[in-house]
Amino acid sequence: MLDTDKFIKFDNKKSNLAILFDTAKALNKVADVMTYGTIKYDRKNWNKCDDTERYMSASLRHISSYLQGNKLDDESSIEHIAHSICSLLFVLEMDLDRK
Repeated sequence: MLDTDKFIKFDNKKSNLAILFDTAKALNKVADVMTYGTIKYDRKNWNKCDDTERYMSASLRHISSYLQGNKLDDESSIEHIAHSICSLLFVLEMDLDRK
């Protein structure tokens, strides 16, 4: 029998989305990339493409630039790593949608 005088919430096996904010500065940079893309193209424009290879290639180009010592994207002035993460999030989202 449950003790109804105590708080009970059966969420211990659910994802702790708040843990993402342990990297709040990085998440803000990824959001900056997405905001930049929304202004340049349109919100969810990325979702109109079904070719994940394009986003994988974009991610790798940003990683390559980072590894060559370039921290910031020339066009957006946002970190290459944030651009790379954003592209990988798009790939993951598209893959999950296909399940």
